Amino acid sequence: MPGVLILFITALFGFWLWTRPLDWKQPRVQIGFHALTLSMFLLASPGWSPQFLTWVLPWVLLVMPLAPSPHQRLTPAWHAVGLALLLSVVNTLEWLYFPLWSAYPLVLALIVIIRTAGLAWLAWHAWRLCRETTRSSVA
Repeated sequence: MPGVLILFITALFGFWLWTRPLDWKQPRVQIGFHALTLSMFLLASPGWSPQFLTWVLPWVLLVMPLAPSPHQRLTPAWHAVGLALLLSVVNTLEWLYFPLWSAYPLVLALIVIIRTAGLAWLAWHAWRLCRETTRSSVA
């Protein structure tokens, strides 16, 4: 896809998100919105640098749910730690990829897919945090 089209779609989604009826005075909505916009920016960005992970990790720990739901076997803290560890391992593998595995493009493709799925999972949880906080403050 051309970069201008990706930029336009991302800007349109950001504008739609910004116009949602969220309770912007709630700190959890602000945290969720910031994590969502950061993850959307990184998903739409044409490049990735290993230091971008330092932007993402604090938001992973802030956005993941704190209260367990009845169908969860693990506590939610382990979900946040698991995603943080997964992104860290993938980041380390990508850093090692270029000098060691440059003959295997499938490895890089797998790394990019896992990282993209992790960022999308973070975006999903950030959106849920915004919506659930707004619904609970309205009710």
